[in-house]
Amino acid sequence: MIGRILKTPPVRRALMLSVILSMITQVTGAAPVMFYTGTILKRGGFAVTDALWMTTIPTALQAVTSFVSTCLVEKMGRKLLFLGAQIGLLISLIILGLGFYLSTTYSPVVSDDIQSTINNATTVSICNFRTCEQCIDSSQCGFCYDVLSRASCVPVSVNGSATAGRCSFNSSVFTLETQACPSDYKWIPVIGSSLYLAVFSAGVGVIFVVISEIFPLWARGICSSVATSVIWISQIVVTMTFLSLADAITTHGIFWLYAGCSLLAVVFIFIFMPETRGVRLEEIDQLFMTREEKVVLDKQEVDKLSSH
Repeated sequence: MIGRILKTPPVRRALMLSVILSMITQVTGAAPVMFYTGTILKRGGFAVTDALWMTTIPTALQAVTSFVSTCLVEKMGRKLLFLGAQIGLLISLIILGLGFYLSTTYSPVVSDDIQSTINNATTVSICNFRTCEQCIDSSQCGFCYDVLSRASCVPVSVNGSATAGRCSFNSSVFTLETQACPSDYKWIPVIGSSLYLAVFSAGVGVIFVVISEIFPLWARGICSSVATSVIWISQIVVTMTFLSLADAITTHGIFWLYAGCSLLAVVFIFIFMPETRGVRLEEIDQLFMTREEKVVLDKQEVDKLSSH
């Protein structure tokens, strides 16, 4: 059966298309945005408890738009819906990256005079960082301030309390941050992730409809299984590399990387993906035929009719 699939040009092309479309659903960051929403919001500036509650916003939107997609798939068509979804993902990924970029760029800075006093008072200076982002990235440090213009990076214990500096003796006046930095831009990742999941549920799920339609009956089982396997394999790879890439190229960098993949996906879908809405099952093969193959097919049909 596999040999027949590979030797049949239209089916082989349909299989290649389904594999690429399956990869597109994952290399644009679907799994990280879904599975790491809490981590994303935490890195955006929300405390852990707040980030966990904030995950309900994109999840609720995802549930609503899933029902909307069932109405749109027949009215808009598969290609237009999938293409529109990719454009929406591109915009949301740019927004996500922008939110983290602004949070990092405008992260509160450490006051030099206060920090030097703390460093002189400690035996080993392990928290000599310049910004809040750098400070809380270390599990041994926390960002201490009463006002942001007078802040310091101080060593903390295992339970998260300061062991030196002003936050170690006057916690009622000073604030100690160990998980998220104060930021005026922390709502941007919420908007970006909410838009991403809403658009993804409304449009990208149409890939399963496409996979079920573009193969002839004799090849549908194997080809659909291959395409579905590619989805899960791609998801595993993207999920496993997300945190490592985020550390290597920054959080905003990885979302802009996904945005680049989404831009390439838009171009690919526009050029190569056929529309299957309203196409009869016996005509599906023709969507993946070259002009020469269609001429041969037409000639065969004419010969059949003339023989009768």
